[in-house]
Amino acid sequence: MAFSIGGLASGLDTASIVEKLVQLERQPIQKLEGQISKLQSIQSVYTSLTTGFIGVQTAARNLSPQKLDQPTVTNGNETAVGVSASSDALDGDHDLIIQQLATAHRIGSQGFEDGHLAPISSSEGTFTVQVGDSGSQISVAVTASTTLNELATAINAADGDVVATVVNDGTVADSYSLVLTSKTTGRNNDIQISSNPTDLEFDNPTIEEASVDTHNAGTYTGTVKSDGTFTGTSRTNYIVQVILSGAAGEATYKFSENGGITWDDNGGAGYGTTVASTALGSDGVTIAFSDGGTLSVGDRFYIDVSVPELQEAKDAVFTLDGIPQTRESNTVSDALDGVTLSLHEADSTSTLKFSLGRSDQVVKDNLQAFVDAYNTLSTSISSKQFYDPDTKETGLLLGDTTTNKVQAMLNSALVEASGGVGTGLRRLVDIGISTNEDGSLSLDTSALQSALDDDRDQVLKVLGSTEATSSVDLEIGFRPKAAEAGTYDVYVTTPASKGQASANQAMEAPLDGDEFLTFTYTNNATAETPTIDTFTVELSEDDNLTTVVNTLNSAFATQGANIVAYADGTMLKFESTFYGADEAFTVVSDRDEALKSTGVGTAIQSGTGVDIVGTINGATTTGDGTFLKVDSENSDLDGLGLDYLGTGTGLVGTFTLTTGASSRFDGLIEDIHEGSSSVIGIRNKGIQRTVDMLVDEIKSQERRVATVQQRIQARFVALEKAMASLNSQALFLTNQLTSLSNNKK
Repeated sequence: MAFSIGGLASGLDTASIVEKLVQLERQPIQKLEGQISKLQSIQSVYTSLTTGFIGVQTAARNLSPQKLDQPTVTNGNETAVGVSASSDALDGDHDLIIQQLATAHRIGSQGFEDGHLAPISSSEGTFTVQVGDSGSQISVAVTASTTLNELATAINAADGDVVATVVNDGTVADSYSLVLTSKTTGRNNDIQISSNPTDLEFDNPTIEEASVDTHNAGTYTGTVKSDGTFTGTSRTNYIVQVILSGAAGEATYKFSENGGITWDDNGGAGYGTTVASTALGSDGVTIAFSDGGTLSVGDRFYIDVSVPELQEAKDAVFTLDGIPQTRESNTVSDALDGVTLSLHEADSTSTLKFSLGRSDQVVKDNLQAFVDAYNTLSTSISSKQFYDPDTKETGLLLGDTTTNKVQAMLNSALVEASGGVGTGLRRLVDIGISTNEDGSLSLDTSALQSALDDDRDQVLKVLGSTEATSSVDLEIGFRPKAAEAGTYDVYVTTPASKGQASANQAMEAPLDGDEFLTFTYTNNATAETPTIDTFTVELSEDDNLTTVVNTLNSAFATQGANIVAYADGTMLKFESTFYGADEAFTVVSDRDEALKSTGVGTAIQSGTGVDIVGTINGATTTGDGTFLKVDSENSDLDGLGLDYLGTGTGLVGTFTLTTGASSRFDGLIEDIHEGSSSVIGIRNKGIQRTVDMLVDEIKSQERRVATVQQRIQARFVALEKAMASLNSQALFLTNQLTSLSNNKK
């Protein structure tokens, strides 16, 4: 409620006087609020610069060798082949002939009358399927009530290497088939069914019973019987149509093997509807008609022949630059270094041409984009640092120490020489970038072209950071931002190894009885409590070494165990898929070592890998498999990691790091504005702390002003009371004097 005493006694505008006195007391608060407003405005300006910083960072990243040295692909027929290339690819012209595309194996069962209701098995069991000799097995429980759709759903739920579908071919009877398709292409990735308790036929062709067209005249009461041994290679739906009416033996028919597109009518004479089985075409199918009624012209009968293999598993076959090649997949990434081919169409008569070539224009365009991004950021900063001598108006960032620091960091990065690039071209100014009087940059494309003509590789080193190793066994995995340019030594005292185990005796002959191998496996053996899986693999009598290896590798894939079995001559051996001490396994057999056993024996055989041990430029490291990582906070290389795949020890090689403008500005922008520990992040935290302190001070001042206001109001109340008392006394005295004066008269 507003204070008002009205000045009834004093006649003063006390409310206005109190308000003005309080306003005077609030002046320090207003100054504090002004400080907060300015600080928050500075924060907003910093935020507005984010787009400019990101623009410079993005442009800097586009100066990396991966961007600038990316070859341009010229492809004469993108419909037939897709071509992509990385900076590892070499320039050149290439010829490609695609003779055959890789295909995925596809098989299908014979037809069933229904996909949802009709059971496909009369007993219980397990349907087991896999892709390839050593693929992961999919095992699905089957009961006497399992339907086609239920089996397909269960196979797909296993998320293995096979996709199951139920296809309706639209024929009159038994039109639903289970179709299995491999997820991977290639001739070795065929679908294999090792256990099939269902009535589905996946091994041999099936000549299904003849069915009657529902639109027939209905005058024929006999039956049509199909039989024979199919010798064709693809599914065939025969259509038999009567062309001359009569009883069986008198009527004649024509037939089609392609859905009625073409017909065979025996030269117009037709084929006889004999009671005895006669050939229907040339692929081993026979047909016979029993007596009963009259066959009418137009009557149709259908005989469907199912062949399990719907699509053969094939490798891609192609000729590249005159060299014939095959691959399991239509995506080929190892024929040319740094080049990936995506094969789309096969035509052995067509030569496809494509070429790879570097373009200096990419360097010019990306460097100009960097200059433009830098200038945009520079303009944004300068627009907040102005001073107008006429109006005395200043920008929010004029004299701001953080902004000055940022500008100094940017200027320093512009003139800094790229590290580890040798002599000659080393700085941005050497390749055509100059600084104007207003702080903006310019690119002299003629100077840049001259530098590219003289030493293109050196220009790329000035712009981008590179990593190179002296040995094919060394590969940089991670490079920390702080890693300085230079050449560093790699010493290995213990190379990484895989877990290995071997049978105790050679397997010279097939197994003379069933044998069970029991395995334990873990991929976190160094953990305090390792996770250990145990499983048993059944090997059958008469299995030879090849079959044993395939059965074991299939079981490993099914169990998710990173183990591979292989034959070393006639010796069965085991090895971890990955390197390192976390990979460990054991194997033991239920049979003693014998000539006709696997030779593993009843004594447990174990295999455990070893982690790499070594140093990088003398710095402390940790090993994980083949990966050696610097673990030293006192080293600029802290966090750097590399893979060593060799077996040697001692000085196994060196690696060389260079630092160009790309990584220099990328890291610089991160230091300036990314995160709370960046230059601007620290400044914003400082501003916020100051704002919080000022807010607290304002609250304190508000409390002080409220107290002062109350005190002033109390004094004016007292004044009014005193004035009222004096006025009352004055009135009394006036009345008394008036009374005395009247009495004297």
